[in-house]
Amino acid sequence: MKRLTGVIFDMDGVIVDSEPIHYLCDTKTLEDYGVEVDFDEMQRYIGVGNEAMWSDLIKRHQIKATVEELTKRQDYYKKELFGKDSIVAVRGIESLIKKLHKKDIKIALASSSPKYFIESILKSLDLINYFGALVSGDEVTRSKPEPDIYLKAAELIGISPVECMAIEDAAAGVIAAKAAGMYTIGYKNPNSGNQDLSPADLIVESIWEVENRLKAILID
Repeated sequence: MKRLTGVIFDMDGVIVDSEPIHYLCDTKTLEDYGVEVDFDEMQRYIGVGNEAMWSDLIKRHQIKATVEELTKRQDYYKKELFGKDSIVAVRGIESLIKKLHKKDIKIALASSSPKYFIESILKSLDLINYFGALVSGDEVTRSKPEPDIYLKAAELIGISPVECMAIEDAAAGVIAAKAAGMYTIGYKNPNSGNQDLSPADLIVESIWEVENRLKAILID
């Protein structure tokens, strides 16, 4: 990384500890179509967009439904299960975002979740105004692990990818950010399962570690 002028965050598992609820939404959706899965199978889809996830699951389990039908059912469960009380920010993330903003580091979000869901989560956490751009998986042709979503986020905040740092909790996201040319931090969130974060430039077990690494930039 030549210099840090932008930070691009993943959302689920990085900003909000939402992966367990996503897992419940996905498994309840599949159960409605007579399919039972376990966490070992579903963790491979953490960080992957709906189109790619549902398309693969339809083939694997011969599900008699379209991607659109499964997504609509999934959205039903998201609206039912993601209440105000279930939205919990990852420890340290609010402090990091606010300090980056104070230092005029441009901030964006690159999430495979749909736009309405991203906006809802960030508004609930009172963080949405810190972001210069929000890019959802619905807005790019190729989802993670392809780099498209990260490249678009960098473009929208006017920062070269090589001057951006990405923070990810999922293998697919780490691969995407690295492919975009970004310095990539892999955050080992226990709720994100056994993710291979080894391609990341740095692996941390807490968001506080990220802030400590950036002390020279974030110092008050």
